[in-house]
Amino acid sequence: MKTKRLIIITAITALGIVVFSACAPATPTESAPQPTQTPYVIVVTPTAAEVTTTSEPSAQVAPTTEAAPSNEAPKFFREEFDGDLDAYEQTLWTGRFGKDEIYTEEGKLKVRLNAMYLAPYLTYEPHTYTDVRLEVTAENLAYNDNHITLVCRYDEELGWYEFSIGSNGLFRINYYDNVLVKGHVRLWNGGSNDIKMGRQINKVTAECIGTQLSLYVNDVLLKTVEHKDLKEGRVGFGVSSIDSFPVNVDFEYFDISQP
Repeated sequence: MKTKRLIIITAITALGIVVFSACAPATPTESAPQPTQTPYVIVVTPTAAEVTTTSEPSAQVAPTTEAAPSNEAPKFFREEFDGDLDAYEQTLWTGRFGKDEIYTEEGKLKVRLNAMYLAPYLTYEPHTYTDVRLEVTAENLAYNDNHITLVCRYDEELGWYEFSIGSNGLFRINYYDNVLVKGHVRLWNGGSNDIKMGRQINKVTAECIGTQLSLYVNDVLLKTVEHKDLKEGRVGFGVSSIDSFPVNVDFEYFDISQP
C-alpha cells in the first residue's frame, strides 16, 4: 500500500513538472544574424534646365528702295514749254513746210508763220482722251489776221473737233470729217466782244464732254454745240494765217485737265 502511494506521488510530481515547464515563458532563441544590407543612397544632382527662349517675331522691314523715276508721259498736266517738244507731233494742214517756225524760248512756245493760209497744229501724242478740258493763253504779236485753235478727239482716220478764235473778234466751232466730207463741217460761227482784238493776250478754253462741245474766251462761254460722231482722240492746238503775214503768236502754256 505504501509502495502504491509512493508511485502516485511520484506521478503527480512528474505531472506538475511537465505542466510547469509548459507554462513557463520560453527563453528567446538567438536567431542567426541577418546579413547587413548596404543602404541605397540616391544622390540627386540638380541639372540646370535648358530654357528655350521664344523670341517675339521681329517685324520684317522691307528694304528701302528709291522709286524709279517714271518715264510715262503725264496725261493731265500744264505744259509750260520749258523743254523740248518731243511729245508733240506737228502737222501742217495747209501751206508748205519751210514757211513756218515753231520753237520754245524763254518759257514760251513761239509760232512764226511767213506765208498766207498756213495752219500748223501740234498734237500731244502719248495719250487719247474722251472727256477733256483744254486751255491756252496766246499773245498776238503781229498782224490782226490769224486764228488760235484748240483740237480735241483727234483721230487721223475719222477727224477731229476744232475751236477757234480770230484776232479780229470772230470765233467758230468746226468738225473735220475725214470719212465722208474730207473737210470742215461748220457747227457754229459768230463774233464776240469778249475776244481781245489786235496785239493782245487771250485765254482760250475748250471742253469736250460727251456730245457737248463748248468754247470759252477769257472765262466767258461763247457757245455750246452738240455733236456725236467722235468719241475719243488726241488733243492739241495750233495757229493759222489767213490773208496776211507774218503771223507771230506766243503761247504761255497749254493745259490738259479733266472737266
